[in-house]
This record gives sequence, structure tokens and C-alpha cells, in this order.
Amino acid sequence: MRAISQYGAFGTVLIHGITRRGMDSTGTVVEYTDKDSIHAQFVRGGLTEWEQIEALEHFDFSGLPEGVNPLTRVSVYDTEAAVAHIANAKERIALQEQLDDRLAHFAKLNPSQVRIVEKPPVPKPWPSYDTDSIEKVLEIREATSFSPEKIRLYEMERPKPRTTLIAQMAELEREAAGEEKITVEI
Repeated sequence: MRAISQYGAFGTVLIHGITRRGMDSTGTVVEYTDKDSIHAQFVRGGLTEWEQIEALEHFDFSGLPEGVNPLTRVSVYDTEAAVAHIANAKERIALQEQLDDRLAHFAKLNPSQVRIVEKPPVPKPWPSYDTDSIEKVLEIREATSFSPEKIRLYEMERPKPRTTLIAQMAELEREAAGEEKITVEI
């Protein structure tokens, strides 16, 4: 999940560490934490096109000096990137889900500070695309010179992607880029 803030160096604690008290070896009462807090530090830059649009439509940038692009003030936080260093897949997924929930809750409570931005779905290539056979898709694409990249990206987001069609569109993209077809002989 990705979130944006209108503040350039925005940060907040998403998960608080649990502070406990106990005695050390000298009998002195000390505080310690079982787990560290997880801090969401938003960083400037790296905004996608749809995040830029969301920021301009929903944040108030009043008070900026004239000539300053408001997007230079917007920062982003990505929970997937925040947990990428965790090697254990189950732990990584569990922590990311927890961070996603906390970030969504924080954004709901503070919509003027943080907004969750979902990636928009890839638009359908043409109205009958979902019911067209692979042969029909290839025929229409050939007749209209429709972008193979757009077809491939849309196909990859479908509930039941047609892998044959994805591979054919990827091949057309490579050909258009002037790359040679790679074949492996066994």
C-alpha cells in the first residue's frame, strides 16, 4: 500500500513498541521494550502519475511561495518497501498487512495529512475485449495497431489472465523495441 502526505518530511508511528518495567540485576526498576516501534517516514519524490493527480486534487497547498511546484512538497510511504528487508515471507506479509491496516486507519482519522492512493486499473483495450477469443484479440490488435503493452498489462490484471496472450504481447513488445527473440535449446 502506498500513501502520500502533503508534508515533505512527514512521519508517524504506525506500531508502538510495548514498554515494560522490570528489575535489573542490581534491583533497580528499569523500562525496556519487547519490540521496537515502527515509524513510517515519508520521503519526497518517487510519486506516480496517479499519486500526483491525487495530491493536486485533495491537498491544500495554500501558503506556498509563488513559482513553487506543490508536488515538490509531497512525500510518499510504501509499506511493501518498508518490509522488503524481512527474509521470512510469512513474517513479511503479516507485518505488511499490519502496517497497511494501521496506515489506512491513520489516513481515515487524518485525511488532510495522509491519503491512501490505489493504483488505478488498466483500462480495457476495447468494449468486447473480455469476451473476445485470443484469435479475435490478435486479429483486432493487428487491424487497429493497438499497443501490445496495454493489452499485456490489462490481461495481467484480469481474474483469469490468458498466459498465452500475455506471452504473445510481450514478444510483440520485444520485436517493436528491436530486441531479438531468445530461444533456448535443450
